[in-house]
Amino acid sequence: MLPEDSKSRRALSNETLRQTSVDDHFKPATAEDKPIPYSDENFKQAAIEWLIETNQVSTSIYAG
Repeated sequence: MLPEDSKSRRALSNETLRQTSVDDHFKPATAEDKPIPYSDENFKQAAIEWLIETNQVSTSIYAG
């Protein structure tokens, strides 16, 4: 190989070979992405919605 050719190939590979970081793959979380805070009321509501969607019957959830 000619020295000029080696230099140009090395320069080209240095441009394309760049170390990525985790920040390149992830974006900041939005308000919709964050989970709702835990509370007994939120858990009860989620359980009721799950029971309705899966067509299951449970009387113990209404006892509380």
